Amino acid sequence: MRMTFPLMAGLVLGLAAPLTAAPRPDERTAGPALVGQARSWNDMVAMVREGTKSLGGDKLLAEFEKEGLRSISPDNFPSIDPSKPFALYGLADADLKKCRLVIMIPVKNQEEFLNRIGELNIKTEKSPEEGTFIVATGAGMPFPVHLKFNEGYAYFSLGGADALAPKTILPPKEVINEKDKSPAFITLKVDRMPPELKKFLVANLNEFIDQGKEAITTAESKEMVNILQSLGIRWLRLFADQGKEITFRLDADPKTASLKFDIALEAMPKTALAAAIARRPASTNAFAGLITKDAVQWMMLSAPLFHEDIQEVLVKLVTLGEKAAVGEVAKIGSPEMIALTEAGFKSLLATLKTGEMDLGLVLRGPNKDGHYTAVGGIQMQETADLEKAAKTALKAAPEEIQKWIKMDAGKLGELNLHEIRVQDGPDGLQNFFGKDQTVYIGVGKNAIYFAYGPDAKKALAETAALKPAPSAAYDSSGNPKKTAQMMKKLLPPEAFGNDDEGPTGIMKTMLDSMEKNEKTAGMTLDLTGGEKLHLTLNYSLQFGFLGGPTSFFMMGGVRAGAMAKPVQAAPKAK
Repeated sequence: MRMTFPLMAGLVLGLAAPLTAAPRPDERTAGPALVGQARSWNDMVAMVREGTKSLGGDKLLAEFEKEGLRSISPDNFPSIDPSKPFALYGLADADLKKCRLVIMIPVKNQEEFLNRIGELNIKTEKSPEEGTFIVATGAGMPFPVHLKFNEGYAYFSLGGADALAPKTILPPKEVINEKDKSPAFITLKVDRMPPELKKFLVANLNEFIDQGKEAITTAESKEMVNILQSLGIRWLRLFADQGKEITFRLDADPKTASLKFDIALEAMPKTALAAAIARRPASTNAFAGLITKDAVQWMMLSAPLFHEDIQEVLVKLVTLGEKAAVGEVAKIGSPEMIALTEAGFKSLLATLKTGEMDLGLVLRGPNKDGHYTAVGGIQMQETADLEKAAKTALKAAPEEIQKWIKMDAGKLGELNLHEIRVQDGPDGLQNFFGKDQTVYIGVGKNAIYFAYGPDAKKALAETAALKPAPSAAYDSSGNPKKTAQMMKKLLPPEAFGNDDEGPTGIMKTMLDSMEKNEKTAGMTLDLTGGEKLHLTLNYSLQFGFLGGPTSFFMMGGVRAGAMAKPVQAAPKAK
């Protein structure tokens, strides 16, 4: 894939170092178009240490201090001042060649700093501009880099030395927000960017995507990229014309060993973009009510159908996918399987067009016998046609498949009940889900429900009666205490080792730490509107290391595999 030099420079200076330029004297009052900062080195190390202790207790902290702390210690670069924050800034200019990015690094000793970066093969020499150094970057760098020391900071200017001139260089107090205590953030102020620069960058990004499509060989894949490109570029143009600013922020809570990444987009007042952001409703899920006190882990997902543009794109993508899927099934499947595939896509398309498609899955337990129940559902339209096609396909299926699927097994309220028997399941599954090795499927008018475990039918009836409730757009979380207890039951004893040392000992320590916490933890991703559009990701390191709500499947397989009886090979015929 070829890339022109202007495009490469545009991507590096205009995207990676977004839209920064040397200010003209009459533009100083406008302020930088890009600002960002990170907490001091000392603060970062302290947060990592506290988070490590929260994650796995004193033993994991001791392992970290013995093995990992040296690699992130400020002692590795003693010329940097570890008590001050890092920062960057820049201003936008209509002429891309005048773009500048200024990176600010706190230093304790200028001469020692120069010597230190020299040891890293970064050579510097004095520039004709007073107090400025030229930084040797090699032939691959498309723009010059200059260095200047100012008020306890080393200022690196990417693009030209004019950003470091006395009349244009910004003092730390005009860049750094001392009140902001988040670990790191960067804000791009779109309203301070010249219209010509925004048009140039959008056009170059569009050209870059067009060049990338040359490597795509199939017509279907290229069409999918075209659909996504059309939506992305259309919204990017809208944001460039009507956006005010966008902030990327990282927050951390070391006491709970959790991270939060937030993207906040603010539009210019009284614009179409502002109206679209204000219309974004709070997220709900039709199955959020499944998360009860006995829930161990859960996953909630709402398809992003809140805007007609996204609905239209997803419908086009699914339509393309249907053609490919039906073609593949036609090569190996029966006419009945082709009809079932078509009915499935027809149901999916009808669901997308309604603007609502929620999925929910919850693991509950243990009950008085120590067993768990898995229950969930998915919103689907035209389920009657899908159900009819499934019955027809089953009649044409091989006998060994028919014997473990029972259609029309009864009614549960308004639900049509079907059964799938888990044939010859290993003892591990029975120990976990109980003796009734049956998956129950309930088909309603606008949803399909499923449950497996000792309380499956009761859970199905409860699920069918639920109403939408507040939930993140994606929620993969659980109860740490219940999860730790479940994991200890699932994992074979050898997984923990014979002592508390080494990796297995640390895993036991982390599970012991989780058993002390009943506060919900996991990963959520949400999109909320109002004055700003927030895309927020929350992630708990303590819970996440087990893999979220899918962990019980993986660990269940490990445990079940250890319990399953070995299969004897049949003797060969003479």
